[in-house]
Order: sequence, then C-alpha cells, then structure tokens
Amino acid sequence: MEIGQVFVGEVKSIVDFGAYIDIDGKEALLRSEEICWGKCCSPKEILTVGQQITVIVLRKTSKKVVLSHKRLNDPWKDVVVNKSYIGRIAHILKYAIHVEIFPGVSGMIMSSELPGKTTKYLQKDQKLKVTVMDLKERKLSLKFNHFWSNPCTT
Repeated sequence: MEIGQVFVGEVKSIVDFGAYIDIDGKEALLRSEEICWGKCCSPKEILTVGQQITVIVLRKTSKKVVLSHKRLNDPWKDVVVNKSYIGRIAHILKYAIHVEIFPGVSGMIMSSELPGKTTKYLQKDQKLKVTVMDLKERKLSLKFNHFWSNPCTT
C-alpha cells in the first residue's frame, strides 16, 4: 500500500470520528472529515458496515494507514472565475453571507456589497444567483446577481 494508491475496501466498523476500512486484510482509518466535501453528518448516517467504498491512501506509517474518499473527486476543479452559479445560503452573518455553490464549495458576499438592507430578507437555504469574482487558495469571492425583484421594496 503506497500513498496515492486507490483501493476499493469494505467498511468494517464505524466510530464517531470515522470508519475502519478493510483493504486486502489490512485495516485503515477513514476519518470523518475525509468522507465527503462540506459539512458531513455522522459517519453512521453516510456509511454502513459491509459497504464497499473507493478510497485513496493519504498517509502511511508502520502502524497505521489514513484514507480519504472525498479527495477522489475535487469539486473545486469545476469552479470558474466570472461564471454564474445558483447557490444556497449556508450562513448569514452581520458582515456577510456564505453561499454554497457545490457541496463543500462556498464563498462569501460582504453585506456592504448587497443592495440596501437585503440581508434582512435573506434566509438560510435560500437560493441565489451569484458570480465567482475571485478564487484564491480555495477561497471564493462572490458577487450577488439580481435575478428577482429587489426584496427591499416588496
């Protein structure tokens, strides 16, 4: 087993912090944060004992092997600057809103860049059309697009 190798393994047990995967008779750890992009639920809600899962080897020592499932498909490779997306409001803060455009890929729109008092009318999970203005080190800068009537005047 080498770093970067891809295997299909079987989920042997599920714990709060991840799952133990059997790969050709060797036990390896798939940590919760390596199961999927974005905010994942408990591993017990995603995986089942006996399930076959494709994984990649991240780290290996003489005593343990650490795996990832999410790194097999990187959603960040599909993000294009100056392209518009329909996103979902993930969080609303006083100074900004976080909009998720793909599972695990979100960016921020500063409140000062929104028209009027728009943040008063926005709700978590509401869909917005946004444009990616900048992408640096997996951090998105987004621009809010107006595709419905101004909520401040309705």
